[in-house]
Amino acid sequence: MKHCVKLHASFDEIAALDWDRCLPAQAENWTYYRACEACEATGPHPRAVSFSLDGKIVAVGPLFTLHYRLDSPLDGCLRKLTDAIERVSGGMLTLRLLGIGSPYAERCHLGFDADLGEESRSAALAAMLSAIQVYARDAGISLVILKDLDEMQAGSLRPQLTAMGFARMSSLPLAVLELPSSEVDYLASLGKSRRREIRRKLKKCSAITMETVSDVSAIAGDISRLYESTHEHSQSDYGDFEVLPDGFFREISRLGPGQIMFKLYRSSGSLIAFNLLFLQPDRVIDKFIGIDYATPRDCDLHLLSWMENVRQALQLGIRRLQSGQTAYRRKLELGSRLLPCAVYFRHRSALLHLVLSMLSRWLAPDRHDPDLKAAAR
Repeated sequence: MKHCVKLHASFDEIAALDWDRCLPAQAENWTYYRACEACEATGPHPRAVSFSLDGKIVAVGPLFTLHYRLDSPLDGCLRKLTDAIERVSGGMLTLRLLGIGSPYAERCHLGFDADLGEESRSAALAAMLSAIQVYARDAGISLVILKDLDEMQAGSLRPQLTAMGFARMSSLPLAVLELPSSEVDYLASLGKSRRREIRRKLKKCSAITMETVSDVSAIAGDISRLYESTHEHSQSDYGDFEVLPDGFFREISRLGPGQIMFKLYRSSGSLIAFNLLFLQPDRVIDKFIGIDYATPRDCDLHLLSWMENVRQALQLGIRRLQSGQTAYRRKLELGSRLLPCAVYFRHRSALLHLVLSMLSRWLAPDRHDPDLKAAAR
């Protein structure tokens, strides 16, 4: 059988049907990645990779490039020290990387046709990674990664990735809430004191109104400002991995109902918060939240949006609520469990790859997240 690997400058070069056949039942599908591309600045690097057998695409994955500071997960005195090293060294801690995955997704959407056998999958992965590494070498990019492989992906791909010289580093986990059949049963699972706290805090939110929409193009600027406000108040900073391109929410609005929904929260008519949800058959994904922290109020908007998302999932008959890679303490308190994720990486320099492999335990994002550290203690 004749095979072919292609690096694509645009998602338009891959048919949506081919992409979604390799990655079925995903809310973050071809249309999502095409929307992300539409609001990014045009660059020289490829956005996707595909593998074909006899002219039929049987494996796909999104690609991204960015500059990443190795000390991004660090905080406190360690971060002050590495900031000083970065200034003096002129950027020694910043690497250009080419990754399979996306800064706009919490899992690696590397997909294979369901009819592809294990041997053919291995051949497809090897061919795609080889092509990506050749491109990275020619483009002067030093680091190739697979970003945020979940447990199932990492388990099936680990032997081959290890054999190809990739090293593993733990990443930030996903938070997943498995829901019972009703809100009453969910609250009962949290315990008496937590139920009392939730009721007390929600009572203070009685003046907040909420509406559900799929199109926020008319207020996309306000949505972006709320997201930036939340980003600025975050305890962690992962650099370009948390930066959304201009026009992101306007483009996402075009995906339409059935795939996304925005929850808009207002006080006295003013927009004070939003929540972007993605919908797929097996889960509701709490994708992005934005809050106006400049407006003082007694209402716990994080808790209000959480409970609204629980109700929304139950109303849709979906029993799993997945939330992002932040604010783990609250999510654990509200019943979520954490699903490990991993990054696999390979540096072009054998020496630097060895150094990074040795340091990966201390540079892993999950090691330095304040909520995860507190949970571990």
